Amino acid sequence: MKIIGQQPPKTPELSSGKAKDAERQQNLRQSPSTEAPTLSRPKVPLTVQRVKEVIDSTPDVRAERVAALKQRIDADEYRVDSDRLAQNLLNASIREDLERD
Repeated sequence: MKIIGQQPPKTPELSSGKAKDAERQQNLRQSPSTEAPTLSRPKVPLTVQRVKEVIDSTPDVRAERVAALKQRIDADEYRVDSDRLAQNLLNASIREDLERD
């Protein structure tokens, strides 16, 4: 004997927990998505990315600065500020430590 038009009653375990998750997954598989896929954001914020681009495009040696320092050294006008040098060395060391982490 075939019964047509009646559905078995839903039990509470089918509408919650793992069964509900499975039902949702099944519904997602059956209905095609009309939404466009979402794009993930870059891991690096754009401002940081722009800063890196500027740094990468800047030459490692600033020829005009080197020439000016050579002139000052030749004229015996260049003096090393030991406090400033020490502070710069410490700052560079801290930056290196932070970049490693």
